[in-house]
Amino acid sequence: MSSSSMRILNHDLYKSACEEELSLIKADLSSIAAIHIIKIAGYTKSIMKKVQSVAIIGAGIAGISCAKALKASGKLVTLFDKSTGPGGRTSHRLFEHWGADHGAQYFTAKGDLFKKEVNTWIKAGVIEPWLGKIVSINKKQTTEVDNLAQRYVGVPTMNSLAKYLASDIPVMLSHTISKIAKTEEGWILFSKEKGQHPKSFDLIVIAIPPKQAESLLGGQFKGLSEICANARMLPCWTLISFFV
Repeated sequence: MSSSSMRILNHDLYKSACEEELSLIKADLSSIAAIHIIKIAGYTKSIMKKVQSVAIIGAGIAGISCAKALKASGKLVTLFDKSTGPGGRTSHRLFEHWGADHGAQYFTAKGDLFKKEVNTWIKAGVIEPWLGKIVSINKKQTTEVDNLAQRYVGVPTMNSLAKYLASDIPVMLSHTISKIAKTEEGWILFSKEKGQHPKSFDLIVIAIPPKQAESLLGGQFKGLSEICANARMLPCWTLISFFV
C-alpha cells in the first residue's frame, strides 16, 4: 500500500497484538541477539565464544536482527524461512495484478537508539513516515484514532526493510524446517522441501511464532516446547481489498 492509503482495523486488538509483535524491532540489535542466544537454553558468553556457525529458523525482523548482530560478532549465520521472501510479520502478498501488505500495518520508534536506526533506513529509502488515517469501527460508528505517534512503513512494500536488512546474509527460502537434531558434528536441520540440509551448525536460534516453534520442538525438547505452548498470542485481523 502507498503512504496515502487508509488502513481499517480493530485498534484495541491491533495495539495489544501487532505493536507487541514488533517490539523486538525497537531494541538494540545486539540486545536482540542476547535475548535469543545467551538466555535461551542457559547459553553464556563463554559458551558463545566457542560458537562459530549458527542457523536461525525464521527470517522475520527478529530473526534477521539476531543474524546481523551475530554476523557483526564474527559468527557464520544462515537464515531459514518457509516463505518465498524474508519479512515474517512484515510480509507482502502478491496477487495477479496487485499486491498488499498483510502483516504489521506500521511500526513506531520511541527510544533514541532505535530512532537513530530508523533514520538510517529512511536515508536508505526502504521506509518512510506514514501519514494515513487509522479508524476504529465500533457498533456501526467510525472514529479516527489519534495520530500523535509518528508511524513508519516500508517502501515500496512493507517487506522492503526485511530485504534490506537481510541483503548481506545467506537466506534459505522455501525451507519449512520440520525437524532439528543434535549430532556429534553439531545441529542438523531437515526441511519439508529439501530434506536434510548438508551443513551442520553449532547453534540453532528459533525465531518463529510460538505455535510453529512448539510443533518443531515436539517432545524432543519438552521444556522449550512447554514455554511455547503456554505463550498467548492475540489475533490481528487484516482486510485486504482491491478497488478498480
